[in-house]
Amino acid sequence: MTNIISSFYSKLLAGLLLSFVFMGLLMLVLAQQLSQSYQSEVEQKLHSQLAEHVVHDNVLLKNGAIDHDALKHAFHSMMILGPSFEFYVLDPQGNILTFSADPGRVKKQTVNLLPIQQFIDKTESLPILGDDPRSLDKHKIFSVAPITDNGKLVGYLYIIIGGEIYDGIVDLLQQSHIFTLAVWSLSMALLFGLLVILLLFAMLTRPLRRLTSDMQQ
Repeated sequence: MTNIISSFYSKLLAGLLLSFVFMGLLMLVLAQQLSQSYQSEVEQKLHSQLAEHVVHDNVLLKNGAIDHDALKHAFHSMMILGPSFEFYVLDPQGNILTFSADPGRVKKQTVNLLPIQQFIDKTESLPILGDDPRSLDKHKIFSVAPITDNGKLVGYLYIIIGGEIYDGIVDLLQQSHIFTLAVWSLSMALLFGLLVILLLFAMLTRPLRRLTSDMQQ
């Protein structure tokens, strides 16, 4: 009987520790995902009309076709103001016509039009992720606006928000002392919570341990 009680106590304690560790890891993962989703939503809402403003403020068409010289000027001006943006001009089928990147950096030749249409029609809530032409499998938030000529769709101005430069800055920040301090603070909070739970567990199981001790005597 004593061995049964002792075994039950050990299994209960082990189960409690494993459950706490699992919940702690789950909380960390969920917190990170929620933080990234919230940041993406804020960034996309903040720059949702960026592509529309660029199309409106710049003459991107010449004789009914895309003016590549005007595009280069617009790309250069916008990259100075915001180096984390990446600019692409698409045809109505989603094929990339030109972009603000060095040759060889763009991995895709086409962009999926479904997220673009959802963004324009506002049929989905933000954040809406679209294809990242500089990656074969990544998706990022974006701003997009149709380019029209007398009501006829000529193409789209597709702007990736938070490009490779932005990703590099984020990676550096994750290695900074502020990020390390935040991780340590959260770890200490989890450790404190574990100690409190173990203390409560010890208090609640004290009668059981006394019974085990009496039976051993």
